[in-house]
Amino acid sequence: MGKGGRFEDPELRDIAKNQHKFVKTLGLIRGKRILDVGAGSGLMLPLLSKSVGNEGSVVAVDISSNFVDIMNDRIEEFGLKNTIT
Repeated sequence: MGKGGRFEDPELRDIAKNQHKFVKTLGLIRGKRILDVGAGSGLMLPLLSKSVGNEGSVVAVDISSNFVDIMNDRIEEFGLKNTIT
């Protein structure tokens, strides 16, 4: 288990299994600014970042400072230059 607890395991999360479908329902988001509220561990950030492209940006927020720390680690790990918390 990761720092996020049992829900950090992507195999246990429906959103993890269907994240491409979820982003597809947002429509064309290239160049847009996306706000991910309640972003948790930031599981969706790499895909959202890629989807908005260099012209867009992703802002991720969560009430838990532990999750914000995890998101910042994920942002650094994946080199998400267009993503902030």
